[in-house]
Amino acid sequence: MPGTDQSASQRKRNSRDRGLKIAPNGPGTEWVLVGVWTVVLCFFLLWPSKGTLVDDVSEVFGGAERTDAVGHAVLAFFETAFLFNLMRYRMTRLRALLIAVGSCLILDLALEVAQIWIPARGFTLLDLSANWIGTGLFVLIACPILYRKTH
Repeated sequence: MPGTDQSASQRKRNSRDRGLKIAPNGPGTEWVLVGVWTVVLCFFLLWPSKGTLVDDVSEVFGGAERTDAVGHAVLAFFETAFLFNLMRYRMTRLRALLIAVGSCLILDLALEVAQIWIPARGFTLLDLSANWIGTGLFVLIACPILYRKTH
């Protein structure tokens, strides 16, 4: 029946629209905010670190490899969260999650490999693993919430 299809479609749209949006001013603002965050992420992962803002931020948190790895995980977690939050209003939550996770894993790998050519930086498996752990932690947090809201 046409009335039943329309109400099911409306329910699906309403369930996708629930939740906290990044910005109240529409999708253009959300894309800008995610873009700005991605630029900040690239800045922290690609800028030469000795004697710069990146070095200063690292020193605030101890400057050790472990604290650097925690920083990588936190940055990757929020990058995944922001991308997911942006896309979940335009597609199913599962598809948004898969695209956000896949995009972040590829971005993390590309940024880490790019560090090979940056003075005073370098590719490390610890940093790459920390990035992927940050993305994985988002999945561990998001999946139970997604499952609970859709079933």
